[in-house]
Amino acid sequence: MPISSSAQTHDNILFFTNKGKAYQLKAYEIAESSRISKGTAIVNLLNIEAGEQVESFITYGKADRSTYVFLTTKNGTVKKSALSEFENIRKGGMISIKLESGDELVWSDLTDGKNDVMLVTKGGKAIRFAESSVRSDGTGQTMGVRGIKIAANDEVIGMDIISSGEKNELLTLMENGWETDRRCVI
Repeated sequence: MPISSSAQTHDNILFFTNKGKAYQLKAYEIAESSRISKGTAIVNLLNIEAGEQVESFITYGKADRSTYVFLTTKNGTVKKSALSEFENIRKGGMISIKLESGDELVWSDLTDGKNDVMLVTKGGKAIRFAESSVRSDGTGQTMGVRGIKIAANDEVIGMDIISSGEKNELLTLMENGWETDRRCVI
């Protein structure tokens, strides 16, 4: 989930749950609170079912040039859907990705169709691939494709969208906070 995100009053906020459902709110539908208030629980804003948890969210407005929503599950399945498919979501939400038994949706991000995607697993595997290698599917009963093949006890712990053609550095941290000696240029 993004660490911080901002939105204009009329921007849309898409919430994705671990069960593969998407919910939508306008930014103005979330009540403004004071700096010392505790806020509002997300279950009071969305009609999520029992056992569902919001895993990620994205914000976008009319001026946003993103055209796709890219989704990743903990078992390494990825799916790219047109952003226009998420424009009219009912209050009860909609299925954004069909999940296999034991899988959960964990990451989402906006893309323009020309970027690279990086997936990282708990076991230390990573892959970078062109987003264009994943075809755009509709929402609903489609599962997506395998983004990374992982062992039975491994899971995806990170996904990021990287501008294609740019060199970036990847800093890796281990479980107990140790930093690796190397920086990888990706």
